[in-house]
Amino acid sequence: RIDRLTAEELKQKLDAGEDLVVVDLRHSVEFEAEPESIPGAIKLSPEELEHRHHEIPRDRDVVLYCT
Repeated sequence: RIDRLTAEELKQKLDAGEDLVVVDLRHSVEFEAEPESIPGAIKLSPEELEHRHHEIPRDRDVVLYCT
């Protein structure tokens, strides 16, 4: 299942304490230009995803943040 969320919708979910995990998939260049991140987000570059996917919990909704 794939849904899209606006930044405002994600903030509402986080503020409401919904049990979800955020994965920040921005490339390192994008992260350097805008180093702010969503609190608690798992930071993975797209290149690392194949090798580190096991770090993403499978027991809750997952939000992928990319640009």
